[in-house]
Amino acid sequence: IRLLKREYFKKFWNIISFITTIFSITAIMMYGTKKALTRLAIRSLKKTEMGEFVNFNAIGSFDEVYSYIIALITFFTMLKFLKLLRFNRRIGMLSKSFRYARKDLSSFAFVFLIFILAYAQFGFAIFGRSLRNYKSFFSSLTTCFRMLLGEINAADMIAVRRLY
Repeated sequence: IRLLKREYFKKFWNIISFITTIFSITAIMMYGTKKALTRLAIRSLKKTEMGEFVNFNAIGSFDEVYSYIIALITFFTMLKFLKLLRFNRRIGMLSKSFRYARKDLSSFAFVFLIFILAYAQFGFAIFGRSLRNYKSFFSSLTTCFRMLLGEINAADMIAVRRLY
């Protein structure tokens, strides 16, 4: 960076490497800060009397931002890894196979999406008031995907006999 200065940032992969480095340094510093804040909060929790409120909101928010930064580091690292895989012959064959089957795969994905959304909406409409797994459309959609994986609890659905 010192030698090339602005020329370094004209290449996409150099920018990705720079961003990954900055986020990694930030994550290391945030990890230490998070540990220190947690220790302080635990000390203040031990000093308080029973029933007194100790605010952990700042630590929770800090941990959420830390998780986002780790996710970004993972994303950019995976981008760099995919760049390296591009040179592998087998990955190239897989890529060409997907390109060849793109139309059929996209048609299947569209039909699958329509069906899974219809089943989720049906589950939400029928079981929404009675079962916790169907309390919202998103939870109903999640339950449909869990059914695809074989995690089904039919006894609860059979127990619901009334239509509202």
